[in-house]
Amino acid sequence: SMLIEEQVAEVIIAMVDPNPQVAGRGIGMLEQASIKVRSGLMESAARALNPGFLCRVERKRPFVRLKLAGSIDAKTALSNGESKWITSSYSRSDVQRERARSHA
Repeated sequence: SMLIEEQVAEVIIAMVDPNPQVAGRGIGMLEQASIKVRSGLMESAARALNPGFLCRVERKRPFVRLKLAGSIDAKTALSNGESKWITSSYSRSDVQRERARSHA
């Protein structure tokens, strides 16, 4: 690894990867190369950045975000077929932020 080749003295890791296929192997390689490793220093922040990945690996299920809007008459258009917004401009902006956070 480049960190080993460059003889880095210390590596700080926000959290250990919970994926059992890789968890800890990189840390072991660094420590074998006499590189000091500190981990878990920002675990809560790292967990907040990766809810989808962590849900899949730790709970073995997808992370689901749901946007739902409904009208009293259960329709999204006027009787003449003209489209009508059923959510506010704030809600539409908010859903775009959520889409971006979800990489959708």
